[in-house]
Amino acid sequence: MKFISNKYFKWLGHILILLLVSNIAICQNEIIDSLEIKLSKTSSKNEIVDIKNELGFLYRQSNISKSFDYAQSALETSKKINYRSGEIQSYIVLGIIYKNTGEYEKATDFFMQGLKIAEEINDQAKISSCLSNLGGIYQSQKNYTKALEYYKQSLNIEENLGNKEQKSIRLFNIGTIYEITDSLDKAYTYYYNSLLIEEELNNNEGIYFALYGISGVDIKRGNLESAFRDINRAIDLCYSMNDLAGISRCNIELGKLYKKQQKYKKAIDAFNLSIQYADSINYLSEITEAYFELSSTYKLMNDYGRAYEYLNLHMAINDSINNLEISNKILELSTKYEIEKKEQKIVFLNEQQKLQIQKNKTEKRNRLYLIISFILAIALTLSNMSKILQRAKRIIVYSIVFIFTVFAVSVIIYYLNKSDASFWLSIGDIILDVLTYISLPVFATVIIFERALLNKHLKTAQNLSEQIKELDKPDTGAQIDLFAENEKDYFEIKLNELLFIEANDNYSGIYIAHDNQIKKLLLRSSLKRMEDQLKDFDFITRCHKSYIVNIHNIKKISGNAQGYKLHFEDTDIEIPVSRSFPKSIIQKIKAKI
Repeated sequence: MKFISNKYFKWLGHILILLLVSNIAICQNEIIDSLEIKLSKTSSKNEIVDIKNELGFLYRQSNISKSFDYAQSALETSKKINYRSGEIQSYIVLGIIYKNTGEYEKATDFFMQGLKIAEEINDQAKISSCLSNLGGIYQSQKNYTKALEYYKQSLNIEENLGNKEQKSIRLFNIGTIYEITDSLDKAYTYYYNSLLIEEELNNNEGIYFALYGISGVDIKRGNLESAFRDINRAIDLCYSMNDLAGISRCNIELGKLYKKQQKYKKAIDAFNLSIQYADSINYLSEITEAYFELSSTYKLMNDYGRAYEYLNLHMAINDSINNLEISNKILELSTKYEIEKKEQKIVFLNEQQKLQIQKNKTEKRNRLYLIISFILAIALTLSNMSKILQRAKRIIVYSIVFIFTVFAVSVIIYYLNKSDASFWLSIGDIILDVLTYISLPVFATVIIFERALLNKHLKTAQNLSEQIKELDKPDTGAQIDLFAENEKDYFEIKLNELLFIEANDNYSGIYIAHDNQIKKLLLRSSLKRMEDQLKDFDFITRCHKSYIVNIHNIKKISGNAQGYKLHFEDTDIEIPVSRSFPKSIIQKIKAKI
């Protein structure tokens, strides 16, 4: 490093720095020693990572190499044991190390990696830390809009978390952006609010930062007396904490104050002192700012040679840490991260949309299955209800009218609330909805109606059975000859033995009870021809298109929703009856009583 040619000043400055570094080493060593002892004793992997991260952070201003080794080791261990919170902190510490040494591209990469994991596990405190540090990098790159965006995001998180200490830091950071962009009223407000919080917390480091910021605003406003008081108070706090970085920063601000007062020699002394402290901890940002202020001061003193010399030193360091390529790479990393987040969001939304489409398809399919099941059930019920089809016609007609009305109203309502082309694509959904909601009531109505008919038929059948039992059956031995179609074949049967005659294709099956046995006689003749031959016997009647029965030999009558059935002695055959049979048989039974 090249400094002003004042041998005495350089010798005195080096002595002071040596003393301060020694004091810092003593204080920090006590903390570091206790942490390293703790590290040697613990067997918890998570605790090992936490201690190494803390050691890495503590060494950042005194031993960059050790700081990096601890943070890198913590990162490797946290990855092995999948300790996500420790991994994020390792990325943050490594990012701070590289940010302090001016390697902004690497710092950005580490902060971005930490931010990504923090968002995955929703660690709000770590998200805020990454955002704040990224804001600091953009501020160093003079991208103040982006810096302010990150700082404000971080501030919102800290306010939600209720973390006063971190909130104060974010207020200070935002204040620096407003100061740089000459929004001095806003800058002062943010600095002052930060100061109030730090004084409440009794945090000397935070107080010095706030005073440092306020003094900068006062210098620009011309309030030099207030600025001098605040910056000296800040310097005293930095010395009390042995904070070399803080001493360096505050001396730059003190030098600006002297320059404003045209006390150029004091300004030069302050800037040189700042360089020496910053150089001892390799803080390039402070060094390059001090070189620039020295160049500006020598220019005011008309010492253009030295002004040019320090300007070159400033540009050499500034170009190395703020060149266009690095700035573009940092912006590229940020853009890449934002695009990746958006792509992940798009993928998530697409997956959600696919799941919703699949859900809708499943619901439609289930509704369709439900409708088909109801229709099949209704069809099956109606197919077995030959007696109630006529009565059901009115119900079916009313149901169709009701369904059509509901559908029409649904379409009208939907159309009034939908004006785009997708209306027509939703007609199928409306139909399915209407059918789904109407199928169950229709099915229930049919079932209730069938149950009512069942009860009615059971009661009627029971009454008829009782009347048949009380019927006086004449013991007639009268016989009749039943002839086939050819008028040659015939059977001679006793009327009191005749049970029923059944249509069997081109034949008629004649069932008789003879000698306690049921016999079936087949005669090639239609059932109509058999009916004509028996028309003179009113106790023999046709009860169905396929059956003629002898009512004197009916044992009992049963009923269900489909109608009535006749039962005879010594046979399991059930004879169905037509719709008009109950009235006709009652009339014939009464006529025989």
